[in-house]
Amino acid sequence: MCVQPEPNRLEVASSFEAWRAADRAWFDANRDLLGEVFQWFLRLEEWPETGPLQHAMYQRTPRITNVQQVANSRPTIPGLFAPGIQQRIWLGARHLVKISGAEYLLSATVKAAQVAVEIFLATTPGEQAQICGSDLGPGLPGMLSIRRLVPAFVDSDHPTPFAGGSRGEDWIMGIHPNLVMEFEGVKDPEDYVARQLKIIEGWCSEHDARLGAVQRGGPYRAFIVMPFEEKWSETARNLIDHALELVDENIEAVRADDIDDPGKITVQIADQLEGVDLVISDITGNNANVGWELGFAYARSKPCVIIRRKETSGAPFDIYDQRRVDYSAEPTLAEAEKLKRMIIAAIEQVKSAARTAHS
Repeated sequence: MCVQPEPNRLEVASSFEAWRAADRAWFDANRDLLGEVFQWFLRLEEWPETGPLQHAMYQRTPRITNVQQVANSRPTIPGLFAPGIQQRIWLGARHLVKISGAEYLLSATVKAAQVAVEIFLATTPGEQAQICGSDLGPGLPGMLSIRRLVPAFVDSDHPTPFAGGSRGEDWIMGIHPNLVMEFEGVKDPEDYVARQLKIIEGWCSEHDARLGAVQRGGPYRAFIVMPFEEKWSETARNLIDHALELVDENIEAVRADDIDDPGKITVQIADQLEGVDLVISDITGNNANVGWELGFAYARSKPCVIIRRKETSGAPFDIYDQRRVDYSAEPTLAEAEKLKRMIIAAIEQVKSAARTAHS
């Protein structure tokens, strides 16, 4: 009897290696253009938009005619969000170590990481640690003129020991408490890249574990989309939690306010929506943010369970005909049971999609 290998296990086991190989191939195939991209970054102090960059590439010899294609084909780290149409091309430290002239920016970035660790360890526990441009001081050739670029660079090159902030000559950035110690003792740009890749490999392992969980039957991950500062929001959350308890499946559900990590909230929400198995959305009040997040989930083909409080204004036109649970000011057991059935149906869609993807 000939036993065939299990494609799904091979795919899950190699997601980091597959991404790393694709990322290297992307850089090698577009090295000429990406060298130009870095020069634009030095001049503009931000990564170039694809439109103006394409215009300039038509004017050079030899011409480069596929700027947008290159931007869109940049490999995405498994499990993280990336728009289908990229507005800019940006490079990470793993790319810059191969580009001549990038050594000053990389050295400044390493210096910033070293100083960030020192500041974090000296900060009172629980306080937000911050680093300023002046904290880098002198000590490396070209640093005084190049260090102003560090915030714009690290803001796009995740993972990073920083948590966003201001730009300019006197920039200030937060220090990421969950990542900064991963860069303790970093020596040089190659070591900095190695630390980043180790973190990314961990992210990929988590992504693979989620895929494996779907194949094994759970735990499934749900993201709750709703306003959480409204007076009625806790009633809705309690209804959702009750319905989830009634479901005979292992489901982990989070809401945006459950996320404690520092960083850009919009990016964190997009990453959550990208990585979860299903979305539960309360459209009460026709909140614009809820509409955007629900549209994102539909675009990513995530099963969506919709609820709305009774005696409120109607649903937006585009989702008015979607099946939903209308719940009372004091939700009833019947309403919780109906929500339970819709969640079970959404889980069945997840299972079906997993079977189709790996058949």
